[in-house]
Amino acid sequence: MRLHRLEVEGFGPFRSRQVVDFDAFADDGIFLIAGRTGAGKSSILDAVCFGLYGGVPRYEGGEKRLRSDHCEPDDPSEVVVEFSTPSGRFRVTRSPEYLRPAKRGGGMTKQASAVALDEWRGDGWVGRAARAVDVGNELDEILQLSREQFLQVILLAQNRFSEFLLAGSRERQALLRRLFGTQRFEDVQARFDERRRAAEHALSARLATVEARVDEAERLVAREGLAGEQDDDVTEATGERAGAFSVEDRLAALTRAKARADYRAERRASEQAEAEKRSVAADAVLAVTREEQHAQRERDRARVALERLDAEIPEIDAARAELARRRAQRRPCVPRRRSRQSAGRVPDGCRGRTGRADRVGRIRDRRRGRREGGARGGRARRMGGGSHEGDRCLGTRPCARRAGGRPRRGTGGRGGRGRGVDGPRRRRGT
Repeated sequence: MRLHRLEVEGFGPFRSRQVVDFDAFADDGIFLIAGRTGAGKSSILDAVCFGLYGGVPRYEGGEKRLRSDHCEPDDPSEVVVEFSTPSGRFRVTRSPEYLRPAKRGGGMTKQASAVALDEWRGDGWVGRAARAVDVGNELDEILQLSREQFLQVILLAQNRFSEFLLAGSRERQALLRRLFGTQRFEDVQARFDERRRAAEHALSARLATVEARVDEAERLVAREGLAGEQDDDVTEATGERAGAFSVEDRLAALTRAKARADYRAERRASEQAEAEKRSVAADAVLAVTREEQHAQRERDRARVALERLDAEIPEIDAARAELARRRAQRRPCVPRRRSRQSAGRVPDGCRGRTGRADRVGRIRDRRRGRREGGARGGRARRMGGGSHEGDRCLGTRPCARRAGGRPRRGTGGRGGRGRGVDGPRRRRGT
């Protein structure tokens, strides 16, 4: 915010209208309000504060003391403040409440306070608000500062400045806190202190956890023998001796112990891998050995069986000689008389001693009898069935057809229904 013009009339020590043009000092950048005591230096700042906010911090009693004591009953009291902000250029006209003579009758009447806010629009002033509440809201939006903030940042009240100069260190600190509203900073500081204490508590807990884990790690290193010569004193220190070494030294010793443990683990891993390779090779050798043992057992069994067969060779040779002798002594079975129909038929007792040629002949005769068919075939089969009496078996085994016995099935007896080699089957009853 920048002040441009101030007009004061009937306010403080000023009875007549006084005009202060701040733009005339704008080129210098900074200026000084100087004068004798009671000349009205502080009243200029009070007028600015009254014009913007309707109150003066030097007079906490109210607005009744704002009217000049030098004014006549009919003289007006008014303050005009012209200023500019990034929002534009504005003008505030404000008059306090005071008593004036009544226009009708005698006595005094109360003149109400009034305020108006105008805005410069390029070609003139335009009214923006005329009620105290509306003007206050508009100024809060334009200035972005409350009355207390304005008094702390821009305008320092004279009575509080004297208190500041005469107060002690603690009182001065309290005054500065009240003037500049540093309570929020105290709140921030308190919150930071609380967070610091919480962080310290958490850090202490974490440090205790780290200490416990470091102690456990040192016990493990001592038990496994992983400490080096230069780390023996560090890892074996306990109780009061442990406090002689810093956590960094102990962690460094544990780091070296971990490196030795990693080396030992790698060596154990390589040994395990080598042992696994040897185990695989041993399993392969074991499998080959088992196969060889199985083959050896098979060879032993074969050798025993061969020896048993070698022991049975004399008995086999003797059995072969006996079989050859008996074959030589046995006479063939030759029929003395055969009919044409029964040619090639051999008694049942002699069938086992005929050769392949006899069997082929019988099959051929059987097929020939089937082709003849009819009564002739039947008669031939009957003749063949009854012609066995004239045949005689000259072999050593008894003939199948015995005296007074029943002819075998299929050899051609009367009414026989067989599947012998003599002829085709006959139906029952023919």
